Amino acid sequence: MVAGKRVRDSETVHEIRSFYSRLRNKMSPRHAQWVETLGSIMGDQHKVVRGNQVVDISKIRSDDVAGFRVTHNFLFQAYRSMLAVTLQNEPTPTVALFRPGQDGRKLARACARLLKFCYYECEFRPSIKAALSWAFSCGTGFVGAHWDMLAADPQWIPDIDNNNEIVYKTKKELLVDEDGEQMYSEFGTPLTGDVMVPQGGFKWLGDLRFFAPSPFDVFPEPVKNWKDARRLVIRQFMEKDHLVAMYGDDAKDLVADVNSRDFVHFDNFDDPKGDQSSKLVLCLNYYEKATINHPEGRYICVANDTIIHEDVLVGGRFPIHPVYDMEHPVGMWGEASLRQAIDVQRNLNSAETDLWMDRRMHAQPRLIVEQNSLVDGSTRVPNTPGAIIQVKPTARTAPQFLSPPGLPRYIEQAPERYQRTIEDISGAHGITKGNQKGIMSGRQASVVLAADRQKWGPTMKSLARAVEQSSELALLLWKENGPKEKSIEIYGPTGSPTDVQMFYRDYLTDSVKVRIEVSTMMPYNEELRTQRIMEFWQLGAIKDVNQFWKLMRHGEMGQLMGNDEPSAARALHENSTLDSGRNVPVEVHEDHAKHLEMHLEAMREPDWYQKPEAVKSAYRVHVAQHQGLMQGMNPQNPVLSGMSQMPGLIPDVGAEPQPGGRPPAEARGGGLNMAPSMNSAAQASNPGVNRKMESKFGG
Repeated sequence: MVAGKRVRDSETVHEIRSFYSRLRNKMSPRHAQWVETLGSIMGDQHKVVRGNQVVDISKIRSDDVAGFRVTHNFLFQAYRSMLAVTLQNEPTPTVALFRPGQDGRKLARACARLLKFCYYECEFRPSIKAALSWAFSCGTGFVGAHWDMLAADPQWIPDIDNNNEIVYKTKKELLVDEDGEQMYSEFGTPLTGDVMVPQGGFKWLGDLRFFAPSPFDVFPEPVKNWKDARRLVIRQFMEKDHLVAMYGDDAKDLVADVNSRDFVHFDNFDDPKGDQSSKLVLCLNYYEKATINHPEGRYICVANDTIIHEDVLVGGRFPIHPVYDMEHPVGMWGEASLRQAIDVQRNLNSAETDLWMDRRMHAQPRLIVEQNSLVDGSTRVPNTPGAIIQVKPTARTAPQFLSPPGLPRYIEQAPERYQRTIEDISGAHGITKGNQKGIMSGRQASVVLAADRQKWGPTMKSLARAVEQSSELALLLWKENGPKEKSIEIYGPTGSPTDVQMFYRDYLTDSVKVRIEVSTMMPYNEELRTQRIMEFWQLGAIKDVNQFWKLMRHGEMGQLMGNDEPSAARALHENSTLDSGRNVPVEVHEDHAKHLEMHLEAMREPDWYQKPEAVKSAYRVHVAQHQGLMQGMNPQNPVLSGMSQMPGLIPDVGAEPQPGGRPPAEARGGGLNMAPSMNSAAQASNPGVNRKMESKFGG
């Protein structure tokens, strides 16, 4: 923050405002296109862009019948499906620090846990959803991170002197004894004494927040690629009270100055109605990357004619990063696939309108009558059932209904054809959305799903890249503004707490890299995935029941069977004890498979060979105890040793038991008798699939 009073009428303010005005005018045609696309998605599909105007299509098309339109909004269905598909999986961050040794790896894992905590607590999910919503409607969305001073309640902070010590003041308080009872003098009056209490007050400390600004409020320097932009303005409309709370006296004299041109009105782009600026102040957040004069970059907040805040650019990077639906090869703004489907949607509406008119023509056909032959002179055929049409006695010709010709079949099939085209453009077919229509084999579904996944690839890569950049900035912001220590609760996939960790911000370095595995964020069909896992289990390709449930864990069945989270948390706690060289006893009731998985993972770390021999010995003894119990050395745990079925599973009837009480392998349905079997009599066929029907459809 700039020291001293705020700056008025400075050259910098004029430069920033001029920069914003030029970009606002330059972006007007693009904003108009975005308004058209957004309107089409929301159902207003009868307006088109002409220049910077959004006009009704009836004004430029002579064949459009005003007031007689049928709208079958398939664009909205596609938009909603695209959003649902891309939000299936959350990113899993991997953090790398330029710090060698075991401490660096532990800190990297701690940073990854901090990011997962922030994803859950700091508006990450709504921001990702908003960024994708803007990307699918306007072609480009944005996700970023910042330190929001109003995100947390004010906290009482003691005053600190020049020696970094707490400032105390003297205060008279009532005296109490050891039991907390108030003390009195011999005369019965309460006793008081001077006490030293810290001096301080309530302050806004803020909290980390992810955010997704509207692309209508983002004005980057016009270059070919986003990475080449060095200047950026993010527009905000804020109430004066919020600005005063954030910036104090520097904002107390601000006045509402929002012009109607600063708003984007979706009902009428050129002639906005209504005054929304009565209480709002236009804030221009200006970001500039490093220059010779400003090697750490600049962040300047301008309101009215005043710089109310100025600082360096944290991490030397912009606070937001683009998320593209389709990235343009020679431009910094992406293209929305749904915009390419607007004309198809209009053709769909036209076809539905034709079908509606044909239905009306058949339900209420036209009537051929002799001129002046009707008694009441009616010019319209009554649509009341049983209505009587009276004819004059002088009429020579009886009224006759004119039967309209039937529509050709290709016109009747047109709506379905247009719907498939929109699905092809959006990449959201039924199998991808989890809505499998008709009979489709697993192989056919896999082909369709793979094709859709390829279409989603560029979008998900763009999202992963934006999350990486935003996560790195989030860690830098936490290092600069976060609490010195933070208790972080770690939650498992089923929502149960698995661990609690204390994070210290002083351990963070400026050199931090975050990587997101794109494949983990790609959409999938849950039913198809579960089906394929069951197929592998039946074929014996999955022999370990723990691996089976681990694979099933990502779905609803996994949530139902997710009983190993406490075991994983316990195993991690044991690892910390084993790292000190102390032995940990193994209990009979523990989930030995899960414990082994966590212990062996720790033993596979690169620093294992540098650990003291006492630590290695403690691990080896502990692992050997788990292995012994899993091999059936303890008769009190027959399930783990494979000598008994899991509760609730009925043994296969007709199978001859083997010595030891175990059923034969062909009756167990998999590697171990601990999971249900499907189609045990027909192992050669896919579960639940009719072989004849599958071959009929090319499976």
